Amino acid sequence: MKSFPTILFSLLALVYAAVLPNESAAQPTRSTDQSAGAAAQAVNAQPTTIKLVHAKAANQLPSNAFGIRFTGGIGFKGDIGFNEYPSFGAELSYQRLFSPKTRLEADFGMRFYDYNPETKRLYPAWLIATSYHWRWPVGRTAGFYAGPAIQFGRPYFWFGLGVQTGFDWQFAGPFQLSIDLRPTYSLWSGLDTCLGIGLRYAF
Repeated sequence: MKSFPTILFSLLALVYAAVLPNESAAQPTRSTDQSAGAAAQAVNAQPTTIKLVHAKAANQLPSNAFGIRFTGGIGFKGDIGFNEYPSFGAELSYQRLFSPKTRLEADFGMRFYDYNPETKRLYPAWLIATSYHWRWPVGRTAGFYAGPAIQFGRPYFWFGLGVQTGFDWQFAGPFQLSIDLRPTYSLWSGLDTCLGIGLRYAF
């Protein structure tokens, strides 16, 4: 009759022989699972990378924008007792982007001023205005901007200094809509509060 230690040793040997093949067969399965998990993580990471690239590209504004800026406002002329006078007109407007947060705007157009409320006579004037913008993005296609502005006008050569501040939004692909205020002051025309609504094509 076999002793108890001999029987115990035999049972342990049988258990070890039964377990060892299962562990050996399970190792490739674990490696396969790890490889499949790594591949799944790589596939899942690709859409995130693509979305980041698309978002970065969407934040980049076109370098140029050209269109028209409709203007209107109320002016105050000092030499006639600061009486207010209405004005309206339109300008060709061009914007050039220097960086994602800075750009230059140049406008050329005609304004009509009414200095005599009794006769309702309109006084036309040609003008050239230039402004430098610092821009703060809002989302991917809109932003606020502000900066200094200068303005030249005819008839009677006059020169005005002021600021321009507004909000722009790029919509329907390349089109840009903006609304801004460009108040300037000159010795000839006094204070001019020029409100503008612009529609431009960006490229």
